[in-house]
Amino acid sequence: MDVNNIHIIFDNPTAVFFPGEIITGRVLLIVSNFIKIKKVKLKFKGEGNVLWREHNAMSRRNSRNGLRKHSLTHNKTKTERYTAKEEYFNHKILLAGGERKLHLKEGEHVYPFSVSLPDNLPSTFEEEYGRIQYTAKVVINIPWDIKKGKEIAFEVISGLNLNDEPSLAEPKILEREKFYCCCCCKSGPMTMIVYVPYTGFVPEQSIPVTVELDNNSNVDVDSIKIKLERVLKFKARFPSSKIKSKLFTIVNVCIDGVEKHTSKTRVEQIKIPNNLTIPNLKHCGIITDTYTLNVEACVNGGYINEVISVNIKLGNTPLTIATHPHQFDYSFQSLNQSYFSREQIPENPHPSVGLTKPISVPGYAQLVIQSN
Repeated sequence: MDVNNIHIIFDNPTAVFFPGEIITGRVLLIVSNFIKIKKVKLKFKGEGNVLWREHNAMSRRNSRNGLRKHSLTHNKTKTERYTAKEEYFNHKILLAGGERKLHLKEGEHVYPFSVSLPDNLPSTFEEEYGRIQYTAKVVINIPWDIKKGKEIAFEVISGLNLNDEPSLAEPKILEREKFYCCCCCKSGPMTMIVYVPYTGFVPEQSIPVTVELDNNSNVDVDSIKIKLERVLKFKARFPSSKIKSKLFTIVNVCIDGVEKHTSKTRVEQIKIPNNLTIPNLKHCGIITDTYTLNVEACVNGGYINEVISVNIKLGNTPLTIATHPHQFDYSFQSLNQSYFSREQIPENPHPSVGLTKPISVPGYAQLVIQSN
């Protein structure tokens, strides 16, 4: 074949784009000899895929000579594939050709292109059981049904502005009461209160969490664990609906406990790592990404630990400080009648990656996807 090289070149060399942005570039064909072609087509596609396999044991009983006492059990393993697929974007461009054949001479042939991305796109995402990928593929149709093509990937970053959800600026106060029983004796309650002034954060901010524990029981609380956890859920649709979850612990802090018949209040700053990537999966129906702040009162003696969970939202654009200060006056009255002072939302000291300008990923535009 006389088409030696095919290149898809974006005007933005980083190949990082945002929903609603116009992608411009050119397709470069390098021809070594005169050739006739039918069409030069370019296809943009964005899709999400979920896939995992499960191995299930199957037992089968066979009888020998028709006698039950001679029956044998054979164990087999069946592998089940769970999958799901979504399409977010599909756009085709005819760059050249059509009804009439093209005659390409030796040399370089350039075909410019321009395509607008939809506004509602999930971010590019890659994990063990699922991914969201955006690609551009050029196909050259040559007479006698010969085709030659090349496919490359590009990245879409969809921002998460926490200010789009006003409820994230509201405080969360959760309370749990626990009684510990020993034989016929029942002690007083252990009461735990967790207070978070707002629930929207960006990487490198800290979550200010107040933990008040009033331990009127006969059991010591040995320690209090505070964890920021992430749960990814992958939702298969075939051969049946099923969900596979993957848990990550982002931050794990352990503080002193509270002895029996005493009270203690602690304020901890849970620092969110600045290298944490927050994908926007709002417009994806097969992959979800959630965050939870879990506060756990740990006890010995075979008792079940008490846990308070607060749903946290992580994004790229931080909450702004309200114009009216009283909107962030999130004091609450604790068990010992003391008050917690008003806290302002700390500003993110660094701009969110990829929201003000594209991330520099050298060579990303030349990433070639190998065909299966």
